[in-house]
Amino acid sequence: MFKRIKGTLLGGNFSYYITKDKKYFVKICKGELEWITKEFNNLLNYKDKIKVRNFKLAEPVKCSEEKEYLITKFIDGIRLIEIYDPKIHFKFGKALKEFHEKGFSHSHFELTDIIYKNGVFNVVDVPFFNEKPFIHDLVTIQMCFDIFKIKEPWNIFRYNRCSEEFFRGYQLNNYEEFEKEYKKSFEARVRLWMRKGKKNWIKGVIMKTYYKLGII
Repeated sequence: MFKRIKGTLLGGNFSYYITKDKKYFVKICKGELEWITKEFNNLLNYKDKIKVRNFKLAEPVKCSEEKEYLITKFIDGIRLIEIYDPKIHFKFGKALKEFHEKGFSHSHFELTDIIYKNGVFNVVDVPFFNEKPFIHDLVTIQMCFDIFKIKEPWNIFRYNRCSEEFFRGYQLNNYEEFEKEYKKSFEARVRLWMRKGKKNWIKGVIMKTYYKLGII
């Protein structure tokens, strides 16, 4: 019935699937019942309120606390992290700026949560909508770029160009605040990885080394 989606950054007990007829996404949230209802309501309440060109939330279909799943309509596009065109990341930066200026925040953006199709940035994961300040969106987006530099070191130059164009499109003015928040999130992410087994410990060591060398 379902086809597993590989390569997401979602950890813990979350898993993404696509139905075989490619009509729906299915998000399994074992042990996180409150998140299912919260995310479903976020999608339902905000999907028509975000008047930002080229920026949309996934369309909710159904959620079940009892069976611990959330269903949204399928979007046959490409994850933004898999797009190496700096011009597209520049456009995303501009769209996110407008999104913030209208008073919204995603609160934990990952570039794997954005599906790009026909010029539209479709956001498919919103459990923390409007819970954290705007700067946290920028920090988690940069963190996603940096994590993929570890996963795909042969694409470091590409990720650097895309990140630069994203911030140029966003027109961030307060880099001091961003760097402070990034350092805090970076240290928390490394501590988490280094507590979660040998494979994650190695990623944490690599990430710290990249940080010291100025690669991230």
